[in-house]
Amino acid sequence: MRWTRRTAVDAETLPALFTEQWRTSAERAAERDPATVMTSIWGPIRLDDYLSTRVVELVVHHLDLRAALDLPPAATPAAARMTMATLEALLGGPRPRNLGRTRFILAATGRIDSDDPRLPVLR
Repeated sequence: MRWTRRTAVDAETLPALFTEQWRTSAERAAERDPATVMTSIWGPIRLDDYLSTRVVELVVHHLDLRAALDLPPAATPAAARMTMATLEALLGGPRPRNLGRTRFILAATGRIDSDDPRLPVLR
């Protein structure tokens, strides 16, 4: 089954469908030049930049869900590194030395306070 906005998906089917769709999307993206300019709802954007924004979104909201479930923050190392790199680019330099990767992500997105006046860079 190919997912569309009109497809009703039950809770038992959703995980398998989601897995199939993200793998297909990842394979298609890997076939393209990362510098390919694509259309998005925000306007033209390079494929590699678009994908990094999606990783940031997933990591940050995953951290939000873990906090809501009273679980410690966690992200895969690769996703956390990509998120940190994107946020450091928005910051215009390296993260504050007193913040580890996860705390930096939380501070850079306004989830925790920081003494660094450059933070947060996203809300």
